Amino acid sequence: MFTNIVRKNYDVAAPGAPGSGGDISVVTKSIGDLKTALDAGQTKTENDIKGVKDSVTAVQTSVEEVKNDQEELKKQVNIIKAKAGRISGAPEAKGFNGLVNDLVTENADKFKGVANGSVKSFSFKIEQKAAGDMTAPNSLTGDYPKEYNSEIISLPSAKTHLRQLFGVGATGERTHTFYQETAVEGGVAAQTAEGATKSKIDFKLTEKDAPVKTIAGFTVISRQLLNNLPGMSSFMTKRLPELFYKEEDRQLLIGTGLNGELSGLIPAISAASTTADTYLDAIIDTIGEIEDTDEDVNAMLFRPADYYKILKVSTLNKPDIVVIDPATGRLRIAGVPVFKSTSVPAGTAIIGDYNLGADILQLTSVNVAISWEDGDNFKKNMATVRVEAEEAFPIYRPAAFRKLTLPAIEV
Repeated sequence: MFTNIVRKNYDVAAPGAPGSGGDISVVTKSIGDLKTALDAGQTKTENDIKGVKDSVTAVQTSVEEVKNDQEELKKQVNIIKAKAGRISGAPEAKGFNGLVNDLVTENADKFKGVANGSVKSFSFKIEQKAAGDMTAPNSLTGDYPKEYNSEIISLPSAKTHLRQLFGVGATGERTHTFYQETAVEGGVAAQTAEGATKSKIDFKLTEKDAPVKTIAGFTVISRQLLNNLPGMSSFMTKRLPELFYKEEDRQLLIGTGLNGELSGLIPAISAASTTADTYLDAIIDTIGEIEDTDEDVNAMLFRPADYYKILKVSTLNKPDIVVIDPATGRLRIAGVPVFKSTSVPAGTAIIGDYNLGADILQLTSVNVAISWEDGDNFKKNMATVRVEAEEAFPIYRPAAFRKLTLPAIEV
């Protein structure tokens, strides 16, 4: 019976065997090979199952470690928050990794079931709640981006510079010399009789010198700051001349003529002789005093605070004398334009002929220069920026000006 079965299987499984049933030894060998293969497959399957169990055990161990680490981390965070006074009852929004850690902890038993074979499979859903509000403290490292102004905001400039009132010309030497008529003897007169000697005229002239003085200043700046700070180049080219003009204004008015300064206008002119006790009366008296010597009055200069005191009281009390020019918006007193400058001492007015009374004569005009080769600039990558002018200030007609000390009574 065994032989018949073997022959039948052989006939099916062994092509080319003899029709009578073949060789039993061949069949026996095939069965042995099949058994060996089955044993090897079973061993591999057992090893794979063991590997899976070991992996699940490792996962379980990792889960426990993660859970322990998470609890420890939570304790440390709470300690830090408590010290900083930041613990609150509001739950914090969790990210994806935090949600996964929570789900692994919550499903630890199911993972154990997979490891011991009691659970064939299970699934879980990750539902991430809405993220917390995005604010700078919560979401931004550092500060908000900044938008930089292309210009540097400088200190205010003067309302009026004196070179806007005086004439500005040029000189070719370091001393400007002029001759000033100080007196005249004799004069033009009628001839007393035919053939009689006519009237003789003798002019008294005085030589005056106006030396050229240098007004200058400089600053040192790094090449990086000059190139990279928005607006620095334009700031330098505008701000340095403004500082020059302010110092020029000071010297033109009150310069001492010593230590390299110009000789200013105020020390060179006479005080007004008026005894009027109100602003407007004193100003009108001074205009009359100057014009009474055949000089002209074409401008008045006040400090801004005094200018507005006049504007405040005089336009109400003398609206026909103190007016605002509708074409220029400038205040006029008795037809004379009024200017304001912070270079004028408080409580003082300078009234006179600014067109012919004095000039600014420049040997070198106002200029701004940059040098990379000043001292050790080249080694330090620094630049020296300088503003400078050389000029003289001849006061041709000091009698065309008066300095008026404003009375205590404004009205």
